[in-house]
This record gives sequence, C-alpha cells and structure tokens, in this order.
Amino acid sequence: MEKQKPILEIKGVKKSFFVGKKKVDVLKGVNLKVNPGEFMIIIGPSGCGKTTLLNTILGLERPDEGQVLVSGKDIYGIDESKRASFRRNHFGIVHQHSDWIGSLNVAENVAFSLNLAGFSRKEIKDKVRDILYLFKFDKFAKYNPRDLSGGEQQKLSVCRALVSDPPIVFADEPTGNLDSVTAEDLMYDLKTLNVESKKTFVMVTHNPDYERYATKFVYMEDGAIKNVKEKEKISPIRQAGKERAMNSKGLSLGARLWFLSRLSLKNFRKYKARSLLTSGGVALSIGFITFLISLSYGFQKFSTEGIASMEAFQMLDVDTGKSNIVSIDEDTVKEVSDIFGVEKVYPLISMAGAFQYQKKEVEGIVYGRDLETLKMEKPRMIAGKSFSSEEADEVILNAEAAKKLGEITYRDAIGKDIEITSVIRPELLKTEGKDFKSETKKYKVVGVADEGSAPYAYVPLGSLKKMGIVNYSELKVKTTTQDNLERIKSIIEHMGFKVSSVKDTVDQANQFFGIFRAILVVFGVIAVLVSCIGMFNTLTISLIEKTREIGIMKYLGATKRDVGQIFLSEAFIIGVVGGVAGLVISLALGGFFNASIYALARSTGNVPVRIFVFPKELIVVSLLLSVILSIIIGIYPSRRASKISALNALRYE
Repeated sequence: MEKQKPILEIKGVKKSFFVGKKKVDVLKGVNLKVNPGEFMIIIGPSGCGKTTLLNTILGLERPDEGQVLVSGKDIYGIDESKRASFRRNHFGIVHQHSDWIGSLNVAENVAFSLNLAGFSRKEIKDKVRDILYLFKFDKFAKYNPRDLSGGEQQKLSVCRALVSDPPIVFADEPTGNLDSVTAEDLMYDLKTLNVESKKTFVMVTHNPDYERYATKFVYMEDGAIKNVKEKEKISPIRQAGKERAMNSKGLSLGARLWFLSRLSLKNFRKYKARSLLTSGGVALSIGFITFLISLSYGFQKFSTEGIASMEAFQMLDVDTGKSNIVSIDEDTVKEVSDIFGVEKVYPLISMAGAFQYQKKEVEGIVYGRDLETLKMEKPRMIAGKSFSSEEADEVILNAEAAKKLGEITYRDAIGKDIEITSVIRPELLKTEGKDFKSETKKYKVVGVADEGSAPYAYVPLGSLKKMGIVNYSELKVKTTTQDNLERIKSIIEHMGFKVSSVKDTVDQANQFFGIFRAILVVFGVIAVLVSCIGMFNTLTISLIEKTREIGIMKYLGATKRDVGQIFLSEAFIIGVVGGVAGLVISLALGGFFNASIYALARSTGNVPVRIFVFPKELIVVSLLLSVILSIIIGIYPSRRASKISALNALRYE
C-alpha cells in the first residue's frame, strides 16, 4: 500500500506560559500526524493543552520549540501577515462560540473570507449560494446571524468554515453550547461531510462519547499525547479541498481597500445614530470655519473691488510727501512723461475750499482737473455734463455738496451760479513764502456727480491757474503695462517724490484679510478639534464594541493591516460625511444671507453685493481638512485594533 503523506504534522511542539513568576509548561513536546481524509478528535480534561495545541496549529500561538507543518510547509517560517493569509486559504474554523460581524448578514458573514481571498464577485455569490443551500440556510441569507438559534448559528459556522473549500477543517468544542439533540445533529453533519467529501477534520472536545465519529482518536493529558487510537485505516487519498500557495496575498490592494471600505460603510449604517451625531459634530465645525472664512473672502473682494478696477493697477500716485525740496511743476510732468513705459501723466490740483449759494455755505474740497483727467476718472454724472473748455469758470458738484447748498434738486442745480473760496497752499504758488492764499471766484454749475459722502467740486485746471497757481498737488501716472509699474515707481522715487499705487493698497488689504482669515482659522480649528475629540470617543467605543468581531476576523484570515484599514475607513467616512454636510450648511447659510442682502440692496436702490464668497480652494481645503483630521484621529484606534490578538479578542466579554 502506498505510504500516506500527512497533511498536517506537529513535531516536538513545546509551549509554556508564565503565571506571575511561575513558568507553566502547557505543551511538552507534542508530536502528531494527521492524514488526508481523517476525522481526528482530540480529547482530554480541562487544562490539558488541547486549545493551546489547536491555536498553535492555527498559527495563533507561536511555539517555544518545534514545528507545525501543513503539507510539508512550516507555517511559522513566514511572517504574521502571510500566516494570516495562509490560515485563510488552508483552514476552515468552527468555534465553540458562534461569533459574527454584526454589520453583515448571513450571506455576507459566510462570504467574509472569500472576499479577503480574492475570489471574484460571481465566484463568491455562487459559493455562498451553494453552501447555504446545502445546509438549508438559503432562505436566511439576508437575516442577521444573531437572530438564528444556537444550533442554527453553529451550523452556519460550519458553512463559513467550508465555503472556501479548505483542505482542513478545525472545530474547537463546536457542541459545547448546544443541547444533546442539536449537538448530535451537528456531529452527524460533520461526519457526513468527512465521509462524502473526504475532507480532513480535526476536532477538540471534552465529550468522550464522540469517539464513535472519529477515524483517529487522540487523548491528551498534562500537555502531552498519552494515547492515539486509529479506529479506521484511511486508504491513501488525494486530499480534499483546494490548496493555495503559502505566499498567496489574496485581493489586490485596490480591491482589498474597496471591500474593507464597504464593510466600514456597513458599520457606519449599523450604528447610524451615533455615526450621524459624530459626523454632525464634524459638519458643524467645518461649516463654522468655512462660513467665517467665506465672510472674510467676501469682505476682501468687496474692499479690493471698491479700491480699483484692473486699469487702476497701471496707475501711480505721485506727490511731494513731506519734502520741502521738490515741487511738481510742468518740468516734472515732462520729465516723468519721458520715462520709458509711461503712457500718460495727469496733473492734479486739490485744496480746501468753501461753496456758497445764496445764504448757504458748505466746506469741501476743490479738485482741479483738465478734460483728459476728468475723462480718465469717469465721475458718474447724474445731471448735466462736463466742462465746455479747459479754462471755463464752470464747476461740477458732487451730490452731497449740491444737497447741502440749499433748496435745489440735482437738475435744478444746473445753470446756477455759486461762489467758491479756494484756500491755496503756498507750494502751489509761484511766489515763495509760507502764507496761505484765499481767493473767491464765481462758477456756473454744469454737472452733478453721484460720488462721495463728503462735499467736493471739480473745476477746470486752467481756471485755477488764473489765480496764480503754477504747481500741482500731485500727478497720476499711467503705465503702459502692469509689468512696468514697479520699475517706474522706483525711478520716480529716486527723483525725490513719494509714490504710491492701488496695488500697494490692495496688497495691504490682502495682508489684513490674510491675518483676519488666520485668526478665523484658529477659532475654526478649535471647533474642529472639539469635534475630533467626539470622533475619537466614537471610534474608541466602536473598538471596544467590536473586540470580539476583530477576533473572528483575524481567525478568518484578516491581517493586522486589514483590521486597521477598517477603522481608518470608518474615520474617513465620518470625515467625508461631516465635511460635505458642513460645506452644504455653510453654502446654504451664505446663499441665504447673500440673497437677503441682495434683496435689501435692491429695495433701497443700492448696489447689490455678495458678502459671503466661497472660492473653489476654500471648498477643497475645508473638505480635505475634515478628511485628513478624521484619518489622523482614526490612526490610534486603528493601530490599537490591529494589535489585538485574535485569542485575546475572542476571550473579551
């Protein structure tokens, strides 16, 4: 007869534990062989080492000495992750306690190891359907396993153990929690499978009555094999079940992440109330920070748009500053005009003044402008027109000045004669000295401009020069392009003048709002951290609740990485749900306030503005912040879960 090669061989296995400082030898040089197709039952009193031996065979309890060979391969010659994959691919396990993954139904629990092993969706569906039909569980496929009776759950454990068609099935006290009738029924099913499928079974039990089911009966006592009784001689057979390579990795990384993420989503749905409350905390914090920052963006946009148009970014403002050495005259205008890159120079005069009409007098500012400058500045006219010539004694009042001058409407103001007293600063005059000069002159109102909250008036530059003014208060310099701005600014500054630009003002505004946003971000981050504490508590509670589930996952071949990924995926889902909900909240609130402000502005005749602005980068950063913080918070529970041993997890109550 052909010599039978063992499918499982234990060689000189020793294992000891320390109880306090005392060393306890649990396995004392165990040697055992299991041949293909055998139904081996290991029996012995409590504490004899049966369960420790079984856990050592399963790769869960590393021996101090000896080897565990499966089809001639040492399972402790590979790392823990590969050993988990090996257990998943080669062993089916039936436990004394039927533990289940609570978020999965009957069919999904049975399919768990198949998903990790890398079977296609069709293969998984077919295998699960066939095994459930074989054990008459097909009608319970969508049930929660915990809704079944104890006997039904134990039979379902057999389905889970057999679904991947493993070469060896291990059963650890499978009848320990069953009544005698249900226990005998289960033993009959296991023996029938052994006989019909020629599959190898190794079972640990306290009950000596089950000896009649065994082909090989092993008696253990005090950590050693005392007796091996081979009741039936099994003819050499081809081992049943599909053996896979020891280094089989199962699913690809992408498929594995997808499967574990779907499992995390099911966990999220199972504990819906708690998950949504946690996500709600994240949503409120993300919504709060996004809402505040959108407000700062809105203020910034409103301010900078009010400061300048795009054309204004080509303009420079030139004045003498506090210098008594330089003055702005026609030679200055020509010198600046000759600088390469200067498109146009606009001379300006401004001085204090007073406007009189009948018995009314209003203090304001007198602006001297030529026609080209006025065309460039584009005052918004609500009545009348511009000057008829450069030297005409005409004036354009702003609406505030016209209003304060008396009983005249804007249209009625056109054609009226008013007197303007100009206070001329000495640096504007030809004669040297420190005395101010006042001169009153009559002007005809030709236009009204709807600008400014303080009274002012535009008068022709040529008209002011008739008063002896020869110098200018300032210049506006237009460059050909924005690229020339800084170069030309530097040249004019070297001439001794003070130069500023709209760009400087906008940069200052942007700097201010950048600081303002940073302050808001600090408050927002505090709110986010508070929500993160809530998320940490949720994941920690989830870890405690799922401790036994972690154990069963590892028994079924889940690696440390798989278990850790489940918790990271849960944190990721909470972050995404919370982040998206927070953005929806902030966008909705911002939209509501923008609509309200728009309606109010329209009803009062003002220009509508958007106070809340949500740039794309703000939305993206807010969502990333939510997700990244959630993942960071999930790292600790994830690492803690991955480090729990399968044995300790299944002992947890």
